[in-house]
Amino acid sequence: MKQSKPVSRKIRRTISRDLTLSLTLMTVLVFSAFGAIYQVYYTNREARNLESEAADIADEFAEVLARPLWNLDVDTVKQIAKAYLSSDFLSAVRIETNLEAYFDTIPEQTQMEHWIHLKRNIVSGDEHIGTAELLFSRERIQAIQKRSLISILATIFLVTLVIGVGTHLLMKRMVAKPLDRLIAGIRTIAAGDYQLALP
Repeated sequence: MKQSKPVSRKIRRTISRDLTLSLTLMTVLVFSAFGAIYQVYYTNREARNLESEAADIADEFAEVLARPLWNLDVDTVKQIAKAYLSSDFLSAVRIETNLEAYFDTIPEQTQMEHWIHLKRNIVSGDEHIGTAELLFSRERIQAIQKRSLISILATIFLVTLVIGVGTHLLMKRMVAKPLDRLIAGIRTIAAGDYQLALP
């Protein structure tokens, strides 16, 4: 019995395929580079905006606490702190005077790199009456990073797909078909039919 050899299908290289592949790869590289630059720029800009927003909230928080803390109104201080903590951005607060801590939700073992940590002096008139420490969550920055990365990858994929398919169709129409007609004409002339005019 004869053993059959495995049939290997060789992909025929063509000019249109090579040009399409080259253009598509260059497009992917260019868009990936611009996407990476945009990702870094956008994330840093949003992080600065988030830190600015946190600073504004911390300043406002210290200002709002000045009068109740001056009057030693512990219940109002706690209500204000709880109201600010109800947002998803502010995660923990510590309010202290020179004498005691009025309110403290900051865990003892806190890794500060996961938080935006701000400390503000609470001042009434010109007198320092206490400090407020605030921890803001960085989860919004991470969500922004994920969202922008997904949109960049989707854009790169769609642009690459459109350019790849468009280039393939253009090359097939403008290069491959005329070359096929020229090759068919050359074969006809090689077969002895000299009446055919080449395209």
